[in-house]
Amino acid sequence: MSASDASSSWWRRQRFYLVGAALLGAWALYAPYRDAWRRYARSNPIVPIEVAQGAQAQYRGARWRFLNLTERDVPKLEPDAMALVARFELVLDEGVDPKNLGLCDARLSDARERVWKSGFVAAGRRTLPTLCNYDPGPDFKGIAPQPGQLWQFEKSFVVPRGLDARQLRPEIFVVPLSEPDAPGTYLRFTQ
Repeated sequence: MSASDASSSWWRRQRFYLVGAALLGAWALYAPYRDAWRRYARSNPIVPIEVAQGAQAQYRGARWRFLNLTERDVPKLEPDAMALVARFELVLDEGVDPKNLGLCDARLSDARERVWKSGFVAAGRRTLPTLCNYDPGPDFKGIAPQPGQLWQFEKSFVVPRGLDARQLRPEIFVVPLSEPDAPGTYLRFTQ
C-alpha cells in the first residue's frame, strides 16, 4: 500500500465527520448573527408594511390608521425648524390588553430616506394622548384604549423648515413587551 493510497483512504473514511464538522462550523457562525439580528429587530424598525392613503392596517393586535399631519406654531423654536403633529387612530382587537400592546414610537421619513423621530414639542394645549396605549387623563387616574373602541393619539416632530409635509411618510413602530411574532415590522403610511 502506497502513501497516496493511505492518505486517500483516510479522507474517504473521515468524509462524514468532515462534512459534519463543516456544517457545525457554519451553524456556529450563523446562529449568533441570527440571534443578534432578532434582538436588533425587536427594538428597531427594519421591515415596512406599506399602508395606502386613508387605509387601515392590522398590526400588533389593532387596526391602525393615519389621520393627518399638520404644522403647529411653537414659541421659541429655531427659525430654520418647524413643528409637525401627526394624528393616528387605532382600534384594539377583542381580547387584546392595552398593557400588552407595547410602546409605540413614531417617525417621519421622506423619499431620500431621511428620518425624523418623534419627540416632545410644547405646541400649545394638548388635546389627544401622546401614547398609543395610555393617557394619564385630566385627573391623572389613567385612561387606556378599550377593545373595539376608537383611540386617537398624536405624535409631534421637529423638522427642517421648507420640507413639504405632504411628501413625508408617517411611520408607527411598536416595541413589543413580549417576543414579537414579526420582529422589526412597522407601518409606513402614504399621505
